[in-house]
Amino acid sequence: MSAKPSPMTIPNVSPVHIVNTCKTLVMAVYLHVLLQVPANRIGHQELSLAQLKIMQEAITLTVFVPFVVFYMNQPLKLDYLWAGLCILGAVYFIFRSP
Repeated sequence: MSAKPSPMTIPNVSPVHIVNTCKTLVMAVYLHVLLQVPANRIGHQELSLAQLKIMQEAITLTVFVPFVVFYMNQPLKLDYLWAGLCILGAVYFIFRSP
């Protein structure tokens, strides 16, 4: 006789919490796009593709790391600091004069 699989449990989360989380996520994405689109429009005339890509990653981390840490209550790990320093190093090396 085989054991009957247990049904999936659905967490008890209120719809208000889901709506508030979605609104906050949409605001974070909007802020990201608000910073990113002008950078691409202005930058494509004066910056190289590599410079635009590194700038995009720096903007993404600047917007989403505080959102994840402060709103989503995820712990800030030392690995995030090292990753951020790597991105800052990439920004330095890609934008320094030849």
